[in-house]
Amino acid sequence: MKKILPLLFTLVLFCSCEQKVLLDEECTFPNNKWMRFDEPAQFIFSSKNTEDFYNFIFSASIDTSRYRQNGLPITLQLSSPNGETRTMFSDIVLRNYQGNWLGEFDEHGILHVSQQIRQFYSFNTQGDYTIKISQRTNKYEIDGINGIHLRIEEAKIEYPK
Repeated sequence: MKKILPLLFTLVLFCSCEQKVLLDEECTFPNNKWMRFDEPAQFIFSSKNTEDFYNFIFSASIDTSRYRQNGLPITLQLSSPNGETRTMFSDIVLRNYQGNWLGEFDEHGILHVSQQIRQFYSFNTQGDYTIKISQRTNKYEIDGINGIHLRIEEAKIEYPK
C-alpha cells in the first residue's frame, strides 16, 4: 500500500499538468499536390469548454525542391455548432530574411515547419466544430506539399503578479 500511494500521486500530478488538446490531426495530399479548388482539408472536433483559450498550431511537410516559395498562404474557415462561420487568414513563413529555410529537414530532405497561427482563441459555443483549411496562392495546384497538420491546444495564460 505504501508503494501504491506515491505511484497514484505521480499519475494524478501528470494528468493534471497535461495540456488539453482539442484537435491533433493531419491531412496528406495525393501526388504531393495541394489543389486550390478541390475540397479543402477538413477537421472536426468538439469543444465543451467556453471559458478557456486555445492556440492553433499549423504544420506542413514540404518538398523544397518542388516548392520554392518563401511562404505558404492559407485560409481557415471555422464553422460553429450554431451556424456561425469565421474566416481566418495566415501566412506560414518558410524562410527567414537571409533566405534560409525555417523548420527542420528529415532524412528524406522534406522540410517540416510549424507555426502558431492563432493565439488565445475562445470558442463561444459548446459542440462540434469544423475547420476547413485551403491554400490561397494564385496557383491552381501547389506542387511539393506532402501534408498539413493542425493542433488546437489549451493556451497557458500567465497573469502578471
